[in-house]
Amino acid sequence: MVGCLKKVQGILTSAGELGMKTRIHGDLHLGQFLKTSDKASGPFVIIDFEGEPLRPVCERREKQSPLRDVAGMMRSFEYSGYWAASGVDDPPGHKGHVMELARQWGRRREDEFLKGYLDAIGKSCAFLIPRNRHSFQLLLLCFKLEKALYEVKYELRTRPSRTGIALRGVVDTITEIRSILDC
Repeated sequence: MVGCLKKVQGILTSAGELGMKTRIHGDLHLGQFLKTSDKASGPFVIIDFEGEPLRPVCERREKQSPLRDVAGMMRSFEYSGYWAASGVDDPPGHKGHVMELARQWGRRREDEFLKGYLDAIGKSCAFLIPRNRHSFQLLLLCFKLEKALYEVKYELRTRPSRTGIALRGVVDTITEIRSILDC
């Protein structure tokens, strides 16, 4: 895996243009949205702009890639699918079936979210993300891995019984990175 991470580092270091840095939410996930009936503000409002609670304030205020928030949302879909599946038993003779369904559900939600995000920024702010598709994929996956590792640390501190869900996210993301780089 170390060789694979060095390969990622080499690709991203030599990529040159990785998009623009801007102020971001810093802890964007499904729990940061409230459904509203207010037509002026839209169907949802984003709450809690403090950023990741375990990061120092000075770090949270730095401008960063908006893909960090995109990765946070993508992890949130995966996490919520696995969390829902964790309370369901597999049918007899189908070990791992429920978790695989949860993984597929999370991936579909991720794909839908990412498509909507890319459609929206493509119309006005495409400069926010890397233009090179390979660099874009790798950078997004690196942010996803960073988020999954943060979740492991957070869950160990606050909800140890959920650490397995976060670890599953780490493994899934490493598998994605390895498949893209063929390592």
